[in-house]
Amino acid sequence: CGNASRVWVVRLRNTNGHAGFASFLEQVSGALSAAYGNGTMLFLRDYCDYLFHRGCPRRDARYEDLSCYFQPLFSGCGVEDVSAAPEAQTEVLEHYNSWRPPPEVAAQGLGVFWWNALLLHHISAPNRLLDALVRRAKSEMGYRHPIVGVHVRRGDSCKLKASPGYGMPLAACKRFGDFMPHIREMRRLYGVTNVFVTSDSTSVYEEIAEFKSEGFNFVHSREDRGFLDHDWLLEMRLRMALVDRQQVADATLVDTLLLADADFLVLGLQSGYGRLALALSAAARGFVPPFVSMDYPWMPRFGMTGPRPPWIEWWREES
Repeated sequence: CGNASRVWVVRLRNTNGHAGFASFLEQVSGALSAAYGNGTMLFLRDYCDYLFHRGCPRRDARYEDLSCYFQPLFSGCGVEDVSAAPEAQTEVLEHYNSWRPPPEVAAQGLGVFWWNALLLHHISAPNRLLDALVRRAKSEMGYRHPIVGVHVRRGDSCKLKASPGYGMPLAACKRFGDFMPHIREMRRLYGVTNVFVTSDSTSVYEEIAEFKSEGFNFVHSREDRGFLDHDWLLEMRLRMALVDRQQVADATLVDTLLLADADFLVLGLQSGYGRLALALSAAARGFVPPFVSMDYPWMPRFGMTGPRPPWIEWWREES
Protein backbone atom coordinates (compact mmCIF):
# COMPACT_ATOMS: atom_id res chain seq x y z
CA CYS A 1 0.00 0.00 0.00
CA GLY A 2 2.86 2.36 0.63
CA ASN A 3 4.05 1.96 -2.96
CA ALA A 4 2.07 4.63 -4.84
CA SER A 5 3.01 3.11 -8.19
CA ARG A 6 1.06 -0.05 -7.28
CA VAL A 7 -2.15 1.66 -6.11
CA TRP A 8 -4.67 3.36 -8.40
CA VAL A 9 -6.57 5.94 -6.33
CA VAL A 10 -9.95 6.93 -7.77
CA ARG A 11 -12.17 9.59 -6.21
CA LEU A 12 -15.96 9.28 -6.05
CA ARG A 13 -16.89 12.80 -4.94
CA ASN A 14 -18.30 13.97 -8.28
CA THR A 15 -20.57 10.98 -8.86
CA ASN A 16 -22.77 11.43 -5.77
CA GLY A 17 -26.07 13.10 -6.55
CA HIS A 18 -25.65 12.55 -10.29
CA ALA A 19 -25.69 8.79 -10.89
CA GLY A 20 -28.04 5.99 -9.95
CA PHE A 21 -26.55 3.04 -8.12
CA ALA A 22 -26.30 0.82 -11.19
CA SER A 23 -24.58 3.60 -13.16
CA PHE A 24 -22.25 4.10 -10.19
CA LEU A 25 -21.25 0.42 -10.33
CA GLU A 26 -20.65 0.74 -14.07
CA GLN A 27 -18.31 3.65 -13.36
CA VAL A 28 -16.48 1.63 -10.72
CA SER A 29 -16.15 -1.25 -13.18
CA GLY A 30 -14.46 1.17 -15.59
CA ALA A 31 -12.01 2.19 -12.87
CA LEU A 32 -11.38 -1.47 -12.03
CA SER A 33 -10.77 -2.24 -15.70
CA ALA A 34 -8.27 0.62 -15.92
CA ALA A 35 -6.50 -0.56 -12.76
CA TYR A 36 -6.33 -4.11 -14.14
CA GLY A 37 -4.85 -2.82 -17.38
CA ASN A 38 -2.16 -0.99 -15.42
CA GLY A 39 -1.43 -3.86 -13.04
CA THR A 40 -2.43 -1.82 -9.99
CA MET A 41 -4.78 -2.18 -7.03
CA LEU A 42 -7.91 -0.03 -7.12
CA PHE A 43 -8.53 2.17 -4.08
CA LEU A 44 -11.73 4.25 -3.94
CA ARG A 45 -11.57 7.57 -2.08
CA ASP A 46 -14.65 9.32 -0.65
CA TYR A 47 -17.96 7.47 -0.20
CA CYS A 48 -21.06 6.45 -2.14
CA ASP A 49 -24.35 8.02 -1.04
CA TYR A 50 -26.20 4.71 -1.24
CA LEU A 51 -23.67 2.98 1.03
CA PHE A 52 -23.26 5.62 3.73
CA HIS A 53 -26.01 5.14 6.29
CA ARG A 54 -26.63 3.96 9.83
CA GLY A 55 -26.95 0.31 8.79
CA CYS A 56 -23.44 0.04 7.32
CA PRO A 57 -20.86 -1.62 9.58
CA ARG A 58 -18.17 0.82 8.44
CA ARG A 59 -19.01 4.50 8.06
CA ASP A 60 -15.82 6.26 7.04
CA ALA A 61 -16.39 9.06 4.53
CA ARG A 62 -12.76 8.98 3.41
CA TYR A 63 -12.90 5.76 1.39
CA GLU A 64 -15.38 3.26 -0.09
CA ASP A 65 -14.71 -0.48 -0.27
CA LEU A 66 -18.41 -1.37 -0.96
CA SER A 67 -18.42 -3.68 2.09
CA CYS A 68 -21.76 -2.38 3.36
CA TYR A 69 -23.53 -4.85 1.03
CA PHE A 70 -20.79 -6.56 -0.98
CA GLN A 71 -17.57 -8.44 -0.44
CA PRO A 72 -14.85 -5.80 0.16
CA LEU A 73 -13.45 -4.54 -3.14
CA PHE A 74 -10.04 -4.11 -1.53
CA SER A 75 -8.54 -4.81 1.87
CA GLY A 76 -5.39 -4.21 3.84
CA CYS A 77 -5.14 -0.54 2.87
CA GLY A 78 -6.41 2.55 4.64
CA VAL A 79 -6.37 6.20 3.68
CA GLU A 80 -3.19 6.69 5.67
CA ASP A 81 -1.49 3.89 3.74
CA VAL A 82 -2.18 5.34 0.32
CA SER A 83 0.69 7.69 -0.36
CA ALA A 84 -0.29 8.69 -3.92
CA ALA A 85 -0.01 12.41 -4.49
CA PRO A 86 -3.25 14.22 -5.41
CA GLU A 87 -2.04 14.70 -8.98
CA ALA A 88 -1.72 10.93 -9.31
CA GLN A 89 -5.39 10.43 -8.49
CA THR A 90 -8.27 10.29 -10.95
CA GLU A 91 -12.03 10.88 -10.74
CA VAL A 92 -14.32 7.90 -11.28
CA LEU A 93 -16.09 9.75 -14.11
CA GLU A 94 -12.79 9.86 -16.01
CA HIS A 95 -13.18 6.09 -16.51
CA TYR A 96 -16.57 6.35 -18.21
CA ASN A 97 -15.02 5.07 -21.45
CA SER A 98 -12.94 2.33 -19.86
CA TRP A 99 -15.27 -0.42 -21.03
CA ARG A 100 -13.15 -2.17 -23.66
CA PRO A 101 -11.41 -5.35 -22.48
CA PRO A 102 -7.61 -5.11 -22.22
CA PRO A 103 -5.78 -6.48 -25.28
CA GLU A 104 -4.68 -9.68 -23.53
CA VAL A 105 -8.28 -10.34 -22.47
CA ALA A 106 -9.72 -9.55 -25.89
CA ALA A 107 -7.16 -11.88 -27.46
CA GLN A 108 -8.80 -14.75 -25.56
CA GLY A 109 -12.13 -13.98 -27.21
CA LEU A 110 -13.77 -12.15 -24.30
CA GLY A 111 -15.85 -9.33 -25.79
CA VAL A 112 -17.17 -6.06 -24.41
CA PHE A 113 -20.36 -7.50 -22.88
CA TRP A 114 -18.67 -10.39 -21.12
CA TRP A 115 -15.76 -8.31 -19.83
CA ASN A 116 -18.10 -5.75 -18.28
CA ALA A 117 -20.46 -8.44 -16.98
CA LEU A 118 -17.63 -10.23 -15.20
CA LEU A 119 -16.34 -6.98 -13.70
CA LEU A 120 -19.79 -6.13 -12.36
CA HIS A 121 -20.24 -9.68 -11.07
CA HIS A 122 -16.95 -9.39 -9.18
CA ILE A 123 -17.81 -5.98 -7.74
CA SER A 124 -21.36 -6.98 -6.74
CA ALA A 125 -20.65 -10.22 -4.88
CA PRO A 126 -23.11 -10.00 -1.94
CA ASN A 127 -21.95 -10.21 1.66
CA ARG A 128 -23.88 -12.03 4.39
CA LEU A 129 -26.14 -9.06 5.07
CA LEU A 130 -27.30 -8.65 1.49
CA ASP A 131 -27.60 -12.41 0.98
CA ALA A 132 -29.86 -12.62 4.05
CA LEU A 133 -32.01 -9.73 2.81
CA VAL A 134 -32.49 -11.44 -0.55
CA ARG A 135 -33.32 -14.81 1.03
CA ARG A 136 -35.89 -13.21 3.32
CA ALA A 137 -37.52 -11.34 0.43
CA LYS A 138 -37.75 -14.55 -1.62
CA SER A 139 -39.36 -16.43 1.26
CA GLU A 140 -41.89 -13.69 2.01
CA MET A 141 -43.09 -13.26 -1.58
CA GLY A 142 -42.93 -16.91 -2.70
CA TYR A 143 -40.22 -16.41 -5.33
CA ARG A 144 -39.86 -19.75 -7.16
CA HIS A 145 -38.05 -20.91 -10.29
CA PRO A 146 -38.53 -20.95 -13.20
CA ILE A 147 -39.53 -17.29 -13.16
CA VAL A 148 -39.69 -14.25 -15.42
CA GLY A 149 -38.16 -11.05 -14.01
CA VAL A 150 -39.90 -7.84 -15.07
CA HIS A 151 -38.69 -4.30 -14.37
CA VAL A 152 -41.15 -1.45 -15.05
CA ARG A 153 -39.54 1.98 -14.83
CA ARG A 154 -42.23 4.56 -14.13
CA GLY A 155 -40.72 7.18 -11.82
CA ASP A 156 -38.16 9.96 -12.15
CA SER A 157 -35.85 8.55 -14.80
CA CYS A 158 -38.19 7.50 -17.59
CA LYS A 159 -39.92 10.88 -17.61
CA LEU A 160 -36.60 12.70 -17.81
CA LYS A 161 -34.98 10.48 -20.44
CA ALA A 162 -37.99 10.65 -22.76
CA SER A 163 -37.90 14.46 -22.69
CA PRO A 164 -36.60 16.32 -25.80
CA GLY A 165 -33.38 17.26 -24.01
CA TYR A 166 -32.35 13.62 -23.60
CA GLY A 167 -33.66 12.40 -26.93
CA MET A 168 -34.52 8.85 -25.84
CA PRO A 169 -38.14 8.49 -27.02
CA LEU A 170 -38.23 4.72 -26.51
CA ALA A 171 -37.44 5.26 -22.83
CA ALA A 172 -40.88 6.77 -22.22
CA CYS A 173 -42.78 5.46 -19.19
CA LYS A 174 -44.85 2.36 -19.96
CA ARG A 175 -47.82 0.63 -18.40
CA PHE A 176 -47.55 -2.93 -17.13
CA GLY A 177 -49.86 -4.00 -19.93
CA ASP A 178 -47.15 -3.07 -22.44
CA PHE A 179 -45.00 -5.84 -20.96
CA MET A 180 -47.67 -8.52 -21.03
CA PRO A 181 -47.29 -9.63 -24.69
CA HIS A 182 -43.66 -10.50 -23.98
CA ILE A 183 -44.54 -12.26 -20.70
CA ARG A 184 -47.13 -14.32 -22.56
CA GLU A 185 -44.54 -15.18 -25.21
CA MET A 186 -42.15 -16.37 -22.50
CA ARG A 187 -44.90 -18.67 -21.24
CA ARG A 188 -45.56 -19.99 -24.74
CA LEU A 189 -41.87 -20.68 -25.41
CA TYR A 190 -40.75 -21.93 -21.99
CA GLY A 191 -43.89 -22.84 -20.05
CA VAL A 192 -43.09 -20.38 -17.26
CA THR A 193 -45.95 -18.90 -15.22
CA ASN A 194 -44.12 -17.37 -12.23
CA VAL A 195 -43.45 -13.64 -12.72
CA PHE A 196 -41.43 -11.38 -10.41
CA VAL A 197 -42.26 -7.69 -10.87
CA THR A 198 -40.24 -4.76 -9.57
CA SER A 199 -40.97 -1.10 -10.13
CA ASP A 200 -40.44 2.35 -8.68
CA SER A 201 -44.19 3.05 -8.99
CA THR A 202 -46.88 1.65 -6.70
CA SER A 203 -49.45 1.98 -9.49
CA VAL A 204 -47.70 -0.81 -11.41
CA TYR A 205 -48.56 -3.31 -8.68
CA GLU A 206 -52.19 -2.21 -8.92
CA GLU A 207 -52.16 -2.77 -12.70
CA ILE A 208 -51.04 -6.38 -12.21
CA ALA A 209 -54.51 -7.24 -10.92
CA GLU A 210 -55.88 -6.81 -14.45
CA PHE A 211 -53.97 -9.90 -15.62
CA LYS A 212 -54.23 -12.33 -12.69
CA SER A 213 -57.04 -14.20 -14.42
CA GLU A 214 -54.60 -15.34 -17.13
CA GLY A 215 -53.04 -17.98 -14.91
CA PHE A 216 -49.80 -16.20 -14.00
CA ASN A 217 -48.38 -16.19 -10.48
CA PHE A 218 -47.25 -12.59 -10.01
CA VAL A 219 -44.98 -11.87 -7.04
CA HIS A 220 -43.31 -8.70 -5.82
CA SER A 221 -41.74 -7.34 -2.67
CA ARG A 222 -43.92 -7.22 0.43
CA GLU A 223 -42.00 -4.16 1.58
CA ASP A 224 -43.46 -0.71 0.93
CA ARG A 225 -41.88 0.83 -2.18
CA GLY A 226 -43.92 4.05 -2.12
CA PHE A 227 -40.86 6.14 -1.23
CA LEU A 228 -39.44 5.42 -4.71
CA ASP A 229 -42.51 6.85 -6.46
CA HIS A 230 -41.70 10.50 -7.15
CA ASP A 231 -41.06 12.88 -10.05
CA TRP A 232 -37.83 14.19 -8.52
CA LEU A 233 -34.62 12.31 -9.19
CA LEU A 234 -33.97 9.80 -6.44
CA GLU A 235 -30.30 10.82 -6.17
CA MET A 236 -31.36 14.43 -5.56
CA ARG A 237 -33.74 13.36 -2.83
CA LEU A 238 -30.99 11.29 -1.22
CA ARG A 239 -28.69 14.31 -1.09
CA MET A 240 -31.49 16.44 0.37
CA ALA A 241 -32.28 13.80 3.02
CA LEU A 242 -35.87 13.53 1.79
CA VAL A 243 -35.71 9.72 1.79
CA ASP A 244 -34.09 7.20 4.08
CA ARG A 245 -30.75 6.07 2.61
CA GLN A 246 -30.84 2.62 4.15
CA GLN A 247 -34.40 2.00 2.98
CA VAL A 248 -33.48 3.07 -0.58
CA ALA A 249 -30.27 1.03 -0.63
CA ASP A 250 -31.92 -2.12 0.75
CA ALA A 251 -34.79 -1.93 -1.75
CA THR A 252 -32.52 -1.16 -4.72
CA LEU A 253 -30.07 -3.95 -4.11
CA VAL A 254 -32.55 -6.64 -3.09
CA ASP A 255 -34.76 -6.02 -6.11
CA THR A 256 -31.74 -5.91 -8.44
CA LEU A 257 -30.47 -9.29 -7.27
CA LEU A 258 -33.97 -10.79 -7.43
CA LEU A 259 -34.26 -9.55 -11.00
CA ALA A 260 -30.82 -10.90 -11.88
CA ASP A 261 -31.72 -14.30 -10.41
CA ALA A 262 -34.74 -14.67 -12.71
CA ASP A 263 -34.51 -17.22 -15.52
CA PHE A 264 -36.01 -14.88 -18.14
CA LEU A 265 -36.07 -11.08 -18.30
CA VAL A 266 -38.38 -8.40 -19.67
CA LEU A 267 -36.98 -4.94 -18.97
CA GLY A 268 -35.52 -1.77 -20.43
CA LEU A 269 -31.79 -1.53 -21.12
CA GLN A 270 -31.67 2.26 -21.19
CA SER A 271 -31.95 1.86 -17.43
CA GLY A 272 -28.80 1.07 -15.51
CA TYR A 273 -30.99 -1.16 -13.34
CA GLY A 274 -31.84 -3.31 -16.36
CA ARG A 275 -28.29 -3.37 -17.71
CA LEU A 276 -26.93 -4.42 -14.33
CA ALA A 277 -29.50 -7.20 -13.91
CA LEU A 278 -28.77 -8.63 -17.37
CA ALA A 279 -25.00 -8.48 -16.81
CA LEU A 280 -25.18 -10.16 -13.38
CA SER A 281 -27.54 -12.83 -14.69
CA ALA A 282 -25.27 -13.70 -17.61
CA ALA A 283 -22.09 -13.72 -15.51
CA ALA A 284 -23.65 -16.01 -12.88
CA ARG A 285 -24.98 -18.47 -15.48
CA GLY A 286 -22.25 -18.38 -18.08
CA PHE A 287 -24.75 -17.56 -20.83
CA VAL A 288 -27.13 -14.73 -21.67
CA PRO A 289 -30.65 -15.65 -20.49
CA PRO A 290 -33.66 -15.20 -22.79
CA PHE A 291 -34.60 -11.54 -22.49
CA VAL A 292 -36.60 -8.75 -24.11
CA SER A 293 -35.54 -5.10 -24.01
CA MET A 294 -38.49 -2.73 -24.10
CA ASP A 295 -36.40 0.13 -25.46
CA TYR A 296 -32.77 0.04 -26.56
CA PRO A 297 -30.02 -2.59 -27.00
CA TRP A 298 -27.44 -3.27 -24.31
CA MET A 299 -24.52 -0.88 -23.97
CA PRO A 300 -21.83 -0.73 -21.30
CA ARG A 301 -22.72 2.78 -20.05
CA PHE A 302 -25.58 5.21 -19.65
CA GLY A 303 -25.79 7.74 -22.47
CA MET A 304 -24.79 5.28 -25.19
CA THR A 305 -28.37 4.74 -26.35
CA GLY A 306 -30.78 6.89 -28.29
CA PRO A 307 -31.72 7.75 -31.88
CA ARG A 308 -28.10 8.53 -32.85
CA PRO A 309 -26.04 6.75 -30.20
CA PRO A 310 -22.23 6.75 -30.14
CA TRP A 311 -22.27 2.95 -30.22
CA ILE A 312 -22.98 3.13 -33.96
CA GLU A 313 -19.47 4.46 -34.58
CA TRP A 314 -18.04 2.02 -32.04
CA TRP A 315 -19.85 -0.87 -33.75
CA ARG A 316 -18.44 0.11 -37.14
CA GLU A 317 -14.96 0.41 -35.65
CA GLU A 318 -15.15 -2.98 -33.95
CA SER A 319 -16.66 -4.67 -37.00
